[in-house]
Amino acid sequence: MVLMDIPGDPELIEQRIGRLDRIGQENDIHIHVPYIRGSAVEGFVRWLHEGLEAFARPLVGGYPMFLQFGGRLGTVADELIAETRKAHCDLCRRIEAGRNLLLELNSCRPAVAASLVSAIRVAEADRTLEEYMQDVFEQFGVDAEPFGNRDYLLTADLLFCDEFPLPRERDAMRITYDRKHALNRPTITLLSWDHPMVQGAMDLILGSDRGVCSIARCGAIEGLLLQAVYVLETVSSQRLEIERFLPPTPIMVQVDERLRRVVDEPSVDGDGESWWVNDNERLRRDTLPAMVASSRSMAEAAAPAIREAAEAAMRTVLNAEIQRLCELQAVNDHVRQDEIDAAEAQVTALASSIHGTRLRLDAVQLVVGGKLRA
Repeated sequence: MVLMDIPGDPELIEQRIGRLDRIGQENDIHIHVPYIRGSAVEGFVRWLHEGLEAFARPLVGGYPMFLQFGGRLGTVADELIAETRKAHCDLCRRIEAGRNLLLELNSCRPAVAASLVSAIRVAEADRTLEEYMQDVFEQFGVDAEPFGNRDYLLTADLLFCDEFPLPRERDAMRITYDRKHALNRPTITLLSWDHPMVQGAMDLILGSDRGVCSIARCGAIEGLLLQAVYVLETVSSQRLEIERFLPPTPIMVQVDERLRRVVDEPSVDGDGESWWVNDNERLRRDTLPAMVASSRSMAEAAAPAIREAAEAAMRTVLNAEIQRLCELQAVNDHVRQDEIDAAEAQVTALASSIHGTRLRLDAVQLVVGGKLRA
């Protein structure tokens, strides 16, 4: 590398060298800096090389050093270089002391890493997403033509829902659920649970009113059974990211007609007869409202444990972050007190939001026993 000009900011020099000295570089980087003897450029180059070692190793704290000594670089003398070298060494020691805890927190732990790798492999081999999306495509009229190797071609010729998140700028979309296959074929889109299409389809389903109220029959039970799904959710500022600790959490409760909780979920035989409910005034006026009220009470009783677990997880994570900031502040004056205050305020706000969560009735299903169908 030949530096035909020397930028005034040492960090820009580090950027230029970094274009060559990067991951994958197998050879030494040779840096040539031409200058005229006795010129101001020579003094600046000496200050960079002898004071900051900017051409010998990765530069640390170049800009703070430039702010400190930049006004004296008109005439560079040995005294200035020695002073710069001492100040730079002190700065490097302070930065290194502040980095030790970060390195410890982010260092590889073989046992934890092995567990994560194992979980990733299990998730990659799981076919749940593929089966789910095939049902979704069929539901919304998306044609998914298989090509083998968990590879499909999606077309929207029969799509009957304009809101479905399928790109319209092309006639067809090639997808796969196999990460290795997607890496080998960049033109193929890898679908995962986090993909915008998957998330959009799930939001579309959850936001609709289809299936939120239904009647089923089951010959294996007697009487009535109400299956109610409540969602424990919170309304808070998006910046708090409360979903990290308490995402919308479903609570399912089953109540029989005597208002007793039922644990085992029955296997339904098929759809129930809605006319039977419509024609039964006592059921609609007395029995069903009482069963719904009872199910809500049971869901409310289950909510505190969820809130407490979420708050405990939140405090464990964020208190560790606050402790890290406090320890860094002791050795690094660049960590400001307002950062710590903001982190503590976030803990308080999150705790308040978690305690302010509420239950929302999301879906109900009335299961009618065999002897009542007649």
